[in-house]
Amino acid sequence: MTNVERIAELAATSVESVNDLLLVSKIIKKMQRDFDNQDVSAIERLLMFIPIKHLESFLEEDIHDET
Repeated sequence: MTNVERIAELAATSVESVNDLLLVSKIIKKMQRDFDNQDVSAIERLLMFIPIKHLESFLEEDIHDET
């Protein structure tokens, strides 16, 4: 792979990463509005697509604090 190809690949990855971050930011803002309106049904449906091990890992610190 040439240097130009490496730079092009890195640039594409960076743009993809920025787009991913922008999408995540938009989703978080939408979730905040839904929480404010006490409408969490869409959030609940979205969470159903996340594997349990990731949800448990996210809560791990809180679970240890409760015991």
